[in-house]
Amino acid sequence: MLRKVVKKICLISIFLYIFLINSQYTDADIFAERIVKENFFSAVSLDFKTKASFNNYDINNLFYITGALPYGFDVEALKIESSTEREFKYNIRTIKRGGDDYLCSSLYLEVLNRELRNQYRGPLIEFSISSDMIYGSPESFIFLVGLNEGGVELQNKSCNFDFYVRSYRDNPSESGGIFAERKLNNIISTTEW
Repeated sequence: MLRKVVKKICLISIFLYIFLINSQYTDADIFAERIVKENFFSAVSLDFKTKASFNNYDINNLFYITGALPYGFDVEALKIESSTEREFKYNIRTIKRGGDDYLCSSLYLEVLNRELRNQYRGPLIEFSISSDMIYGSPESFIFLVGLNEGGVELQNKSCNFDFYVRSYRDNPSESGGIFAERKLNNIISTTEW
């Protein structure tokens, strides 16, 4: 009995398959079309490079200071250059990655532009500046970092931080959207004095 039912189902399936293959088009198809004129699509490429100002080599690290002493300082330079023909705004700020909180808050930073105009002067950990990037006009910065204290609590400590460079549209603290970013690693460690 079960065999007869299975045979009938198989035969019906075969006939249905043959019928559907040969039927091609039916009048029950529904088709809608809408033409939208004068539309265009564009892709945005947004990128910049962090380079050494002296020889245009790409850099990922700025300060690597070991054995820092009180009232000492070090100087580094950075060039930020657009890799695309698009103008955009960007922000550079300090992000602490690790190390001694007291040493990181005791370090000071001065940032000058190529014309030696002051862009920032204050605690390293609070550093943040914003600027506009124009294609073909790289911006150069001179960073001077130092330690103006000499307490024993600063001996044999280290401060790890990044200079975080990020493009933005309306607000430097915005999230989402299209953006480019670079991180410049830094480490400063003190010795005994």
